[in-house]
Order: sequence, then structure tokens, then C-alpha cells
Amino acid sequence: MNSGLVRELFEGLDDDEVLRIELINGNKIYCLLSDNVFVAPAIVKIMKTIKKGKYQIIMIDPNAIAVICTMSRETYDLKLQRGELYV
Repeated sequence: MNSGLVRELFEGLDDDEVLRIELINGNKIYCLLSDNVFVAPAIVKIMKTIKKGKYQIIMIDPNAIAVICTMSRETYDLKLQRGELYV
């Protein structure tokens, strides 16, 4: 998968959208506008703020990405409240 697609979709997110990245192993990663996404040809790096001064860094091989899409923030929040997501 072209890692540039991740950047394009992330940069085009509206305030009420979330980027969903599904990997070939079935794991899903959700990116919010508050996250930082860095893209290079061989890696996608996502930095999520856990709390002030603490970050989670997720590094993804672009070849491991099966699906890139957006979803509504409302759907994301509902799934999060029901415990259906690991963020």
C-alpha cells in the first residue's frame, strides 16, 4: 500500500472524522486529528499523546496495511464507550 495515501487522508480529515487503518493481520489503528502522523516510503509512524509529556509511538510497515478509510467521530466515540476499540 502506498504510504502517501495515509498522509493524504489524515491531512484531509474534518473535525468530526477519524482515520482508520486496518492491517493485514486484522488489527485496527485509529488516528485522531490530535495525533501526529509521519510518513516515509518505508514506514508510517503515529504518535499519540497518552498524557502530558508521554507518547505512544506506533510504527507500521506500509505493506502491512490492508485498508485505509475514515469514519465518523460519533461512531468512533460510541465504539470506544462500548469497549469495542483499543486505541
